Amino acid sequence: MALPTHRVLSEPPPLDVVLRAPWFVADVEPRQHRAWLRALLGVSGACGGGDPRLVVKLDAWHVVEQAVLEAAFPGTPSIFLYRDPLEIAVSQLAGPGAHMVPGMLGPSAALLAPAEALAMPRQEFVARTLGRIFEAGLEGCRRQALRPVHYDELPAAAGTSLAATLGVAADEATRQAMLAVTPADAKN
Repeated sequence: MALPTHRVLSEPPPLDVVLRAPWFVADVEPRQHRAWLRALLGVSGACGGGDPRLVVKLDAWHVVEQAVLEAAFPGTPSIFLYRDPLEIAVSQLAGPGAHMVPGMLGPSAALLAPAEALAMPRQEFVARTLGRIFEAGLEGCRRQALRPVHYDELPAAAGTSLAATLGVAADEATRQAMLAVTPADAKN
């Protein structure tokens, strides 16, 4: 852990399940859905002990669920981390994430039914899904619910221009502590 004041969760799989619950469970009311999300992240954040700030690095496709997340966690600072869509497409075609495998998560981030997604060429599915993710990100940035951050700005921005957003001190000791953990793969 880089900072004792923060607990970081990177793409927690249980969040996928709870976010997609209304797609698979009939009649989940928005109020109940928000309560599940708050309970899940409340427990996940508490597991580290103390009273740290919780930072959750979401999966790319979660941006299409930003309205649900904003309703569950109003006023939470949020970042839209992006990079060149062509780089992402090449990467996803070589080794796809679950959201880039038609039907793996149910309806796709591009809001395509599994049968429709399975019927299209793989490149088209990846392009449509990326298009929807970037569209949702742009929409959030325009509403100022998301702050755009280019992938190349990291990790340096975490201790400088993003320090206030993340609730960290913009001092050299904090910056060095965060930089010390950047070689580790967040997914591992």
